[in-house]
Amino acid sequence: MKLDVILSTFDTTPAELVEAVRVAEEAGFAGAWIYDHLAGEAMGHERALEVWSMLGAIAASTRTIEIGPMVTNVTVRHPGITAVAAATVQQLSGGRLNLGVGAGSGPESQYASEVLMLGMTPLGAGPRRRMVAEGVELMRAIWRGRGDLEGEYFSLRGARTFLRPDVTPRIIIGANGPRMAALAGRVGDGVNLHSYETDLEGLLGVARRAASEAGREDFLLTVEQPYAPAYLDPGSEEHRHYADMGVDRLVLTVPAPHLRVLTEARDLNR
Repeated sequence: MKLDVILSTFDTTPAELVEAVRVAEEAGFAGAWIYDHLAGEAMGHERALEVWSMLGAIAASTRTIEIGPMVTNVTVRHPGITAVAAATVQQLSGGRLNLGVGAGSGPESQYASEVLMLGMTPLGAGPRRRMVAEGVELMRAIWRGRGDLEGEYFSLRGARTFLRPDVTPRIIIGANGPRMAALAGRVGDGVNLHSYETDLEGLLGVARRAASEAGREDFLLTVEQPYAPAYLDPGSEEHRHYADMGVDRLVLTVPAPHLRVLTEARDLNR
């Protein structure tokens, strides 16, 4: 099981966030993810850094660690724009991008404020799931050189000269319920779930079975878990808990200030 970290873009600076990922790389983490939010208000903060700008800076400042957004939001970002951003970061990083994709916020969510700020209407769960499926299809169509696609929510017209990645990123779909977990298995290359789910093992099974039925034997199971030093030890009960579930990547949520925690992790791994 690989260990990743996920870092906040709230109330930090670009230089601090880049340095945190560099320390995570030195600590031996396999991957580093950052959140995709536009407004600090969504999480009670003053401001947030833009995810794709930061991924470009991180890609240029690191050498081996895999990177990606967890998760970029199809309801406020046209997947055609995301496809080109991902292809660019894939070139900058030398093929180290994993593309986390999510359905955004429903009307009842605290994150719906970001949608409202953009003058958009938060949608229900069904339409947002369909947007994810269609957005994944559109991004892959662009990466295959297809320039035209007509969907329910998104379209391509003459987009054949959009940038295409040399190495196609794996698409990891964020899920918080069985329907989204099944969708991730059907159309994604992996699923990301949170440790607080009441039936985490069951949701992992839903995604795994859907992926198997779709013929994806290399489907990735990833789980977000708040950071604790015990998870760094493969022999610990905490580490084995997830390894025994078949989790491929454990994504440890690192609280701010990031550098203090990541420096501790680096020292523990030496």
